[in-house]
Amino acid sequence: MGIFGKKDTGIFQRLKDEHREVNSLLDQIEALGGEDMQEAKDIFAVMQEKLLAHAKGEEMVVYPRFGQIESLHELVLEAKEEHQIVEDLLAKLNADELEDNEWMAALKVLKEQIQHHVKEEEGEIFPRAKDEIEARESEQLATVYLESKGEATEEEPGESLESLSKADLLVKARELGIESYSRMTKAELIQILSVRR
Repeated sequence: MGIFGKKDTGIFQRLKDEHREVNSLLDQIEALGGEDMQEAKDIFAVMQEKLLAHAKGEEMVVYPRFGQIESLHELVLEAKEEHQIVEDLLAKLNADELEDNEWMAALKVLKEQIQHHVKEEEGEIFPRAKDEIEARESEQLATVYLESKGEATEEEPGESLESLSKADLLVKARELGIESYSRMTKAELIQILSVRR
């Protein structure tokens, strides 16, 4: 809560809330302990959708503004590199070749990488950015950020299903309410999505 009990609607609180949401989903997957891999992968698909939208929104809106702050320039570059590491780990987790125990190990590495990234953002980047960004601008950034997240996850015009990753196809299948989508191969997802679009 902000001053006088008003909910904080600025960019810093928005990003922190999303960090907590992603971490909660990762905790849910870990709590399954590899016992129900189908449920774990279903939760993973939801977490991945939220995480990728968050990262793209940061890269499109937040980091350009934070990068204008001289003391944050290097940290913002580092944060962008960390996003790439997370995307590489997500791709590995979406590969069908991992055994269940390998998948859970890769998920643990992903969680540790995300936690490191969040600690740096919330512990180093946000406090410095707050010194430069007033409440009104913070709220404006949050609005533009939310708008960009919607754009960041939408299909580009002319983008073919074949060019999408399996993770993107899983998100689309879930959004369309396709049953048993998480058990499908990439080819099966492309086939059913081309009919249901």
